[in-house]
Amino acid sequence: MSVRRSTWRTFVVLLVAFALLLALGAATCDAPIDAPATTDPAPTTATSDPSPTAAPVRAQPRAALPPASPAPTRRAVTPVAPTPTAAPSSAVAIDRAALVAFYHATGGPTWEFNANWLSDAPLGQWHGVVTDASGQVIELRLFNNGVRGELPPEVGNLAKLRVLELRANQLHGEITAALSNLILLQELWLDNNQLQGEIPPELGNFDNLRVLQLQGNRLSGEIPAALGNLLQLEELWLDFNQLQGKIPPQMGNLANLRQLVLSANQLHGPIPPDLGRLGRLQALSLARNKLSGAIPPELGNLSQLRSLTLASNQLQGTIPPELGNLSQLQALWLDHNQLHGMFPATLLGLTNLRELDLSNNRFGGEIPAELSRLANLDRLDLAYNQFSGMIPPEVGNLGNLYWLSLAGNRLSGVIPAALGELAKLRSLDLSNNQLAGEFPTALTRLANLGWLSLARGNQLEGCIPKALQSVETNDLHELGLPFCEAG
Repeated sequence: MSVRRSTWRTFVVLLVAFALLLALGAATCDAPIDAPATTDPAPTTATSDPSPTAAPVRAQPRAALPPASPAPTRRAVTPVAPTPTAAPSSAVAIDRAALVAFYHATGGPTWEFNANWLSDAPLGQWHGVVTDASGQVIELRLFNNGVRGELPPEVGNLAKLRVLELRANQLHGEITAALSNLILLQELWLDNNQLQGEIPPELGNFDNLRVLQLQGNRLSGEIPAALGNLLQLEELWLDFNQLQGKIPPQMGNLANLRQLVLSANQLHGPIPPDLGRLGRLQALSLARNKLSGAIPPELGNLSQLRSLTLASNQLQGTIPPELGNLSQLQALWLDHNQLHGMFPATLLGLTNLRELDLSNNRFGGEIPAELSRLANLDRLDLAYNQFSGMIPPEVGNLGNLYWLSLAGNRLSGVIPAALGELAKLRSLDLSNNQLAGEFPTALTRLANLGWLSLARGNQLEGCIPKALQSVETNDLHELGLPFCEAG
């Protein structure tokens, strides 16, 4: 009896223990099991793909790629820095796609040079392409390379581009506003193409642009005032287009500007006095427009100016004495306007002047003998004004002259023999005056002379030295004088 009880107790203990084990096992299965910590897989490296439509390779499923195309203007989106998990080749792939689109849009197969384009060679080995250490495009230079067609907006995807030089090609159509997405751009050369339409105001969004050359196209409309926002700009060339309207006074904001060339357009209205604030300006050319009014005296503040060209406009009034402050000036072209007054004495202090053209205006009075102070002059043109009196012999002291034109005035008296001292002279025009006296034999000393005009209105006497017959272009036969028997 005692044995059976002991056996029974043992059985009960085992049964309870087994039940406890079952309960413990069920609880363990319901609890989450901790997995060992693992690191993210290494980024996948993109391989070069010669296919024009090859897509950028994703590094990880969670890595966001840059957008396939930019927003219309730079200000529309805020640039986002690349995420640490982005594949290093994704930006290069976007650059490659942009270059491929450019190649197909601009007749790449017929370019003068297109070595390695569309190949799987690194982009830096494609003709005209310069890349940085990461392989992204920083320069695209295809000067005079037969590039034709319209500039595709995909060019705006070259996020690191600093130089875009497509000058002297056959590009046509409008300038795409997508260029404003190139926020690092420093130089934009689209000159001497066949571009049409207006200059996009979005080009005023560049923070780093130093050079903007759009000359020699067919651009129309007004100069955008937004270009006055290009505070780093050093060169602005818009000449030889069909631009209209007035010169925006905002141009005076371009404190770093060194060259401003707006000539050969259809600009009208006055010259903005604001241009006098361009303290670093070295060249100002507004010639061949329809500008009117007086020359702003504020231009005399341009202390670094070396060239001032206001020719072929409708400017009136006198030359402001403030221009005498331009001590660095080397070239002054005011011809073909409606300026008047005496020869401006203030110009006689510009001792660095090499070219002075006041022709085709209404200046009068005598030509000052003090012109001899301008010892560096190599071109002097006072033709077709109303100057009177005698030609000052002191002009013969301007030993660097290669061009001298006093034609179409009311000059009288004799031709000074001192002109024979101008050994470098290649062109001499004294026609259409009232000069008289003996033919100046001293002109035979001008060994480099290739143009000589003394007729029409002058009443010279004597004979013409035969040596002057060798001057390539002359009007000696119109003087009605015989050639000298000797010499």
